Amino acid sequence: MSGNRPSLTVYAAEKLLVPFLLVVCLSFTETAWSQNYQNNINAASGWLASTSNPRVTLADGALVDGANSTRIMPYFSNLGVMGFTKNSTYYPNVKNWMEWYWNRVSWPDKWGIYGSINNFDVSSTGAETPVPDPDAQGNHNPDSTDSYAGTFLSLAYAYYNTGDSAARSYITSIQPPNSNRLDYVGEVVVHTKQSNGNNLTWARPDYNIEYLMDNCEAYRGLRDLASLYTAYGLSTQASFYTTHADQMLNGIQTALWNSANNDYYWYTTDSGSSGTVNWNVWYPDAVSQIFPIAFGVIQPTDQRAINIWNTFQSHWKNQWTSLSTGDQYPWIIVGYVAALMGDTTDANTFINNLQTTFVNNNFVGDANHFWSTNEAGYFIRLNAQMLGSGSSGPVTHVTISTPTDGATVTAPVAVQASATSTNGVSGWHIYDENSNIVFSAGAVSSINASLNFGIGTHRLLVRAWDNISGFGDQTINITVTSGPPPPAVPLSNHVYVVVLENHSYSSVIGSSSMPFLNNNANAYSLATNYYADTHPSIGNYFEMTTGQIITNNDSYTTTVTADNIVRHLAAAGKTWKEYSESIPSVGYTGGDSTSGGGPYTEHHNPLSYLSDVRGSSQANNLVPFTQLQMDINAGTLPNFGFIVPNNNDNAHDGTLNAADTWLQNNIFSKLLNSAPFQAGGDGLLFVVFDESDSADTVNGGGHVAAVLIGPKVKNGFQSTTLYKHESLLRTVNESLGLANFGDAVNAPDMAEFFK
Repeated sequence: MSGNRPSLTVYAAEKLLVPFLLVVCLSFTETAWSQNYQNNINAASGWLASTSNPRVTLADGALVDGANSTRIMPYFSNLGVMGFTKNSTYYPNVKNWMEWYWNRVSWPDKWGIYGSINNFDVSSTGAETPVPDPDAQGNHNPDSTDSYAGTFLSLAYAYYNTGDSAARSYITSIQPPNSNRLDYVGEVVVHTKQSNGNNLTWARPDYNIEYLMDNCEAYRGLRDLASLYTAYGLSTQASFYTTHADQMLNGIQTALWNSANNDYYWYTTDSGSSGTVNWNVWYPDAVSQIFPIAFGVIQPTDQRAINIWNTFQSHWKNQWTSLSTGDQYPWIIVGYVAALMGDTTDANTFINNLQTTFVNNNFVGDANHFWSTNEAGYFIRLNAQMLGSGSSGPVTHVTISTPTDGATVTAPVAVQASATSTNGVSGWHIYDENSNIVFSAGAVSSINASLNFGIGTHRLLVRAWDNISGFGDQTINITVTSGPPPPAVPLSNHVYVVVLENHSYSSVIGSSSMPFLNNNANAYSLATNYYADTHPSIGNYFEMTTGQIITNNDSYTTTVTADNIVRHLAAAGKTWKEYSESIPSVGYTGGDSTSGGGPYTEHHNPLSYLSDVRGSSQANNLVPFTQLQMDINAGTLPNFGFIVPNNNDNAHDGTLNAADTWLQNNIFSKLLNSAPFQAGGDGLLFVVFDESDSADTVNGGGHVAAVLIGPKVKNGFQSTTLYKHESLLRTVNESLGLANFGDAVNAPDMAEFFK
């Protein structure tokens, strides 16, 4: 929720969202903890359903915003009632609330919207009247339209996902063709979505602020409504809301993303002003940053999520776990995100403090800690997650088939696991005993990982995520006795990298638009778990050549002095060339140009920025692409070549099919027919995409295709190991006998691809 607020404290309460939290507590046995969680669920459910002393639920099904309160705030109530979806005893309360909500929607409201809802005051006689907008204190009611509607839609989906026959019968009755109730509420969000290009929602139709927190909630509501309609086979409605959800997702990931600081703006406006985050300010700055993780805008496996969580922890770890942020509300959403990120130690400390302060005090709290309806709802969901049913639907189950718990094995260790979830599987992590992520995978139902561990005992936690941010775990302990030495990257005097643009792995691999690239991927080696580092392009090009992102500004023109591959090639006496299609002239280090016969793009040519190149004789190695064929014919190919098609041929402006044809005509039929790529040769070719589409931010820049080709490359090989551009750089360095630098130092090499 957002908009004109009576105070930051009131808004903090309204934004308090406490999804389900997994906690592993070593001070209890598993059985004792399970009973403890069930006791918490029962206690909080009873508090929410209480009709007197404290009075939270009213006779007509409404829930006030706190114990004995005289205010009904539907946003709070939506979040509180979500807790009832985790306790079958109270399923009827969900229907009662949803009926109350629908019978109180505006028809229309002051902006002409049908389906929005106001806050209500409850008199001493029980009469319920809409709160004036603005009220006597000048506060607006409702505080927002987007969050009220979004959380109601998510509640409907959660109620459906209980699987209860009465619940599903009710949801069936309020959707097409029986009713348009949910469509009206969905249209409230759509109505406040802006058509100015960013597709974000205003807090209210008359309040031009696009809050990060609100947009995450509204996005989740639209996505959940689309999922609900999909479950019922209502394809037209599902497609409509999927489109709007996709647009909002892109808006959050672009208009609200501060690429200069690698975090989110906490708000933006149509006029272009934005709220830069001050990490030392708890609300609204710091807490806003975790909402994209909590609401599935970004997955916990995403590098963007990892970076944000690490930054958040560096500023607030001690305060949020001990309920001492200075805010009277505990903001349990932080604990939820901790659990999602695998930080169960801090999450455990947090839940113990919640029990001491609230549960053991009949949810009264104390002078510095306040409890409310939304807190109770998410506290129930938190404990349900502890018991293994915290996602909005059946739990995700993980089964490790190999190795077995307690097994003695040799390295590399083969880990095979599968997962089942009615919400689908969206991704995987394997953690070691130090909570390091040693393996990641995407939306597949099973994994087969090959992991190198040192001799000794190791604890592995295998986690699968579902599509609504729930997850399942299984843990095993293994003893590694020995293993073969890790493979080495073979030396080569002919290493070449071709970079294409801006397409996801799924749009390339298996696509009929790129038959030639797919043929080579099948014949040689494919990295199936390869990710770009960032968005937009420029940072990825620098990562491949300097081992650093350097910048995320595609308009960057500054000379780069960082350590780089040209510096190491020159020191080793190796030759190199950057073959740039449509470069205006040999040695050109200027900006974008079309004078070379096509669209030359400066930020796709990273070597032209380097201080080792600009103003030196090394600039003569920046050559037109036509020079490649001349070097092939003359037998003078350099030791290293960075090959850059222009924007018509790299799939940036042109089609994938055009890029594939260009590869076939210029690389596969020519470079691969040169002497280094014949039997017994040492040629090595990488074909890689710089980044995925902008909406895909998993691990920073999204899932992309990377193909390795050459006489020493394995045939028909596919790797599931997680790699990024720094691994490509490390492999290039090692194949050329160069020292590693930048991020390549700690990145895994790609030695497994070689015979």
